Amino acid sequence: MRGLRGLRIEEKAREIMDHLSRLKIDEEKFKQDFNVLGGHLTNARNKFDEASRKLDRFEDKLLHAGDLDAAAPALDVPKGEV
Repeated sequence: MRGLRGLRIEEKAREIMDHLSRLKIDEEKFKQDFNVLGGHLTNARNKFDEASRKLDRFEDKLLHAGDLDAAAPALDVPKGEV
């Protein structure tokens, strides 16, 4: 009776070890996916920051262009000579 019980315990222990092995593989796959996602988020953030700086420079150029238009002397061009 104790021998049969010992076999069942050993069988259950093997099942548990098999489950743990599969869980370890799943954890490694998830960790890889998580790291890839982290890389994508970092890249997206870097591109966002880069685009934001470009937008700021563009807005500055537009504002500066508006200042130049206001400061430029008006040209008297007679109608029909354009």
